[in-house]
Amino acid sequence: MDEFDFSRLDALPEPQSKPAPPPSASDLLAIFRTGLDRHRNGDLAGAQAIYTQVLKRDPKNYDALHLLGLATHQAGRSKEGIALISEGIALNPRSEAMFSNRGAALLTLGRHAEALADFDQAIALKPDLPQAYQGRGAALQALHRPDEAKASFDRALALKLFTPHGQGGGGDTL
Repeated sequence: MDEFDFSRLDALPEPQSKPAPPPSASDLLAIFRTGLDRHRNGDLAGAQAIYTQVLKRDPKNYDALHLLGLATHQAGRSKEGIALISEGIALNPRSEAMFSNRGAALLTLGRHAEALADFDQAIALKPDLPQAYQGRGAALQALHRPDEAKASFDRALALKLFTPHGQGGGGDTL
């Protein structure tokens, strides 16, 4: 048996690292949930970084687009947040939360008629969403329609009082 000539190894090309396999659905879900936890705990920058990471791997992930838009709005960049949430809505026009959250961002920018339309769409999709009635009331109030605003605020309050354990929640919908 001949001896192996180790000097030939110097002539071999360096081994190339293999590209990382795409993340499995469960891996991506775990990453997404980490972002959601950070978001719920007020770490907007951390949540945005994770949602962006999810979108790099899955650009059509409408949940990541929605929540990246919401976190961006909550961080004070409402116009950018609206654009991101709108991309999510284009991919999933059946999400009441996206319409409600985009409506909240539109309210922040004083775009009351557009906000009202989004809150109305959220209510059409989920008639028992207190946040949408609350936002609708704010939009109507800004549009100088006080009677309708009061009716929306009353409906929001009634829904909050009758949710399980009185946990209606207000503000943005996560």
